[in-house]
Amino acid sequence: MRTERRRINISLGRAEYEQAERLALAGGFKNVCAFARALLTQVAQYAARRKMSAQERARQPTPIAEEINEMFAELIDWDAASPAQKKADILNNDLHENR
Repeated sequence: MRTERRRINISLGRAEYEQAERLALAGGFKNVCAFARALLTQVAQYAARRKMSAQERARQPTPIAEEINEMFAELIDWDAASPAQKKADILNNDLHENR
């Protein structure tokens, strides 16, 4: 089953067309039209992904690398803290846990 397709007609200046033609040939496309179609398809797919709702983005898991970096940052902060700051952090944590 084929999806419905629509045609577009665009005009480019000579310089823009020649640049698009060089990009198309360098990318392995047989012509500028095929290159433009692929480019527009990618832009549309990218826009659709970026349009995710905040709720959908919140459901996505945090990348493990990001979690590991956060843990190491906390450990580095802890190692660099003064004994007084460590004691204050422990007391503050105990207060929040007992609420």
